[in-house]
Amino acid sequence: MMTSTNSDVAGPIFDGRVIRTPDVASTNSGSTNFGSIDSGSTGTRLADRRGVTLATLFLVTGFLGLPLLWINRNFTTSERWFWAIVNTIYTTGLIYAAYRIVLWAIDQIGRV
Repeated sequence: MMTSTNSDVAGPIFDGRVIRTPDVASTNSGSTNFGSIDSGSTGTRLADRRGVTLATLFLVTGFLGLPLLWINRNFTTSERWFWAIVNTIYTTGLIYAAYRIVLWAIDQIGRV
């Protein structure tokens, strides 16, 4: 990967640690925004908001979304461990409930 310092370049830029891609809309204006999805005027990324992270974990991804929790800068390490354990127990319970429903449905089909 080549290092680029020109803000007019529309490709990936490697700063030694992280590869970042500029916002496509901002490359035409000459200024480059190296953010993720911006949540508005607060200047924080949408993925760094605590409520968005927890809603994603519990409503969408289950324990497959734990990396999102660990990269969020707004949780302390102890909070990350707490939510990781709670989310894992919650997701395991949902999987078990789905398993029991399937067993019940198979039993109902067998009675017909």
